[in-house]
Amino acid sequence: MPRRRTLLIAAVVVTPALLLGCGEDGGSSRERGSADDAGARKSVEAYVRALNERDAAALIEAGGVPSDRRARREAQEIIEERGGKGLRVQEVRVEHDFGPDVGSAKLHARTREGGDVRETLTVTRESGEWHVSIFRNRPGDKPSSGTL
Repeated sequence: MPRRRTLLIAAVVVTPALLLGCGEDGGSSRERGSADDAGARKSVEAYVRALNERDAAALIEAGGVPSDRRARREAQEIIEERGGKGLRVQEVRVEHDFGPDVGSAKLHARTREGGDVRETLTVTRESGEWHVSIFRNRPGDKPSSGTL
């Protein structure tokens, strides 16, 4: 009987401690407002500023790609499609879906006319800098798991 009581006491003490250490998703998410979130959020805000100012160079910088002819052409296409709407950021929620260096940023903004804009963007951190993945077919400098 004393062995059962000891196991029961251990289970009662250890189980809540384990549960406190885990988030809803098993502990893989970051707390909202962490330093990682701040950097990712700033990259989304830089993206919105570049769109509002219709600034291709700033968009390329927010995207973290080399400023080559291809990037400039694609930045212009993005600006023509989404730029100049006077977006005001209402909320940016960052979720670290694929580890500490990659996440989803859920952007909620309003246009100057009051319309809602909602967009989910992929954000990545390379060499300590966060960028919004808005350019097509631009591999990062990290090897993919398929090449290892």
